[in-house]
Amino acid sequence: MKKMLLCLITLASLASAPLQAQQTVSLPFNSGPFAIDVDTVAKIAVIANRLSNNATVIKLTDNTLKTVALNVDANGNSFKDSTGAVLTATVPTSVALYAGGTRAIITNFGSNTVSIIDTNPDKPVTLAMVQVGQGPRAVAVASKENVALVANLNGNSVSFIDLNTNANAIPAPIPVGTNPISIAYDPDNSQAYVVNYAPPSGSSFNTV
Repeated sequence: MKKMLLCLITLASLASAPLQAQQTVSLPFNSGPFAIDVDTVAKIAVIANRLSNNATVIKLTDNTLKTVALNVDANGNSFKDSTGAVLTATVPTSVALYAGGTRAIITNFGSNTVSIIDTNPDKPVTLAMVQVGQGPRAVAVASKENVALVANLNGNSVSFIDLNTNANAIPAPIPVGTNPISIAYDPDNSQAYVVNYAPPSGSSFNTV
């Protein structure tokens, strides 16, 4: 029997005590689930699988799941850069849902790319791939500007991706501190905040 690795998704009410996992969804063995994001309105969860270099889309109404390759389109064609070189998607480490849960952006730490996927739970597909800075480790979506902000751990920078065109919004990433490992967006002030790992510090910048 094929081995399975269990991923626990807790749906317990915060008003109940003690909290406990209500349902368990099984993911393929050795997929290496590393990050998750959930849209409670669309009732979708997307998991970035670090070891298998793909993503899992879960329909939370019945816990069915589909796996999506991050480096090919719906027809199985590879994505390419402007020179015609094939883009790869390795070591996905973070995921952010947007557009009402119908889209997700996933950072591929090992290949300096991000994948943008259609999260249709019946047939998820990768729509585009974008090259970013070195070691993209975290992503946040600036919802007002419809821009993805990617923290590049090894590049000491943040990339901006225009989610209307699925392309870089500016020619090059902007520099921040050393080893940016996490990023968050404040929609009230159109401000982004970055945590820099070593040496410990923080950076902030406007997203407009």
